[in-house]
Amino acid sequence: MSEDFKRWMEYPRFKEWIEHFRDRTTSTDYGNAMAVLFESTGLTPDEFLNLNPVEAREKAWLVVFTLADSLDRSRALLVRAASKSFYNKMNKCESFIWDSRKHMIP
Repeated sequence: MSEDFKRWMEYPRFKEWIEHFRDRTTSTDYGNAMAVLFESTGLTPDEFLNLNPVEAREKAWLVVFTLADSLDRSRALLVRAASKSFYNKMNKCESFIWDSRKHMIP
């Protein structure tokens, strides 16, 4: 587990989300992907969850697109999946959905 990953575990909702995964590889991969998103956007887990679904999706997409553009496709796919999972699991009243026509990773 990276130091960045540990840093985000201080946020109760992030920690709860990570701990719900039964598979350690998934929790580590998703945790590290979200650390990339948080560091790239300057948002904390709570700030990300407080965004409306469209804003959250667009913030995540900027990171995903930047990673895909730099040929880091596997990390882009992880950030894409993890951001949706985190937002939708921990923000029970609203969810964001990727637009398959607009948010395609080349």
